[in-house]
Amino acid sequence: MALNGLQTRKLGLITTSAFVITNMIGVGVFTSLGYQFKDIPNAIVILALWVIGGILALCGALVYSELGAAMPRSGGEYHYLTKIYHPWLGFLSGWVSITVGFAAPVAIAAMALGEYSHGVFPFLSPKSMALSVIILITIIHAYDIKSFQYFFNTCFCNLRYFHSAISSEFINSFQYFLF
Repeated sequence: MALNGLQTRKLGLITTSAFVITNMIGVGVFTSLGYQFKDIPNAIVILALWVIGGILALCGALVYSELGAAMPRSGGEYHYLTKIYHPWLGFLSGWVSITVGFAAPVAIAAMALGEYSHGVFPFLSPKSMALSVIILITIIHAYDIKSFQYFFNTCFCNLRYFHSAISSEFINSFQYFLF
């Protein structure tokens, strides 16, 4: 697939869907659920808040899809804010996305992985584990997008089977909070 002599790099639907799912569940649920139950011990209220958050996220996704249909060009939020408001606002949005929007979730997920790994393997340093994982995945991703897709799909499939094996235990423990 070449476009003007340049090779286009694409990820498949399964990889992109798995990427979104693992980011939402991995970072959102596994790193924040304990804090939520600490402050709000009622599981029904937490589920209601998740439903409300899901509805708001769906509304945001629908707004972005409408903007994308109205202004079909690459650039996303940067392009929309530049054209609708002012180029300076698009520029600032791009920098905030790079420094906070994209880097912070990766850092939080890596730190959570380091802490969880340290709980299982106490001889591993949480910071070294987090840094090693970020460096490894960056090298795989920088090498070739297809290598990253294969690596990610393999890890996601293994996680899916692991989660299905422990899901019944999770449901049993979650029922404790409901009743």
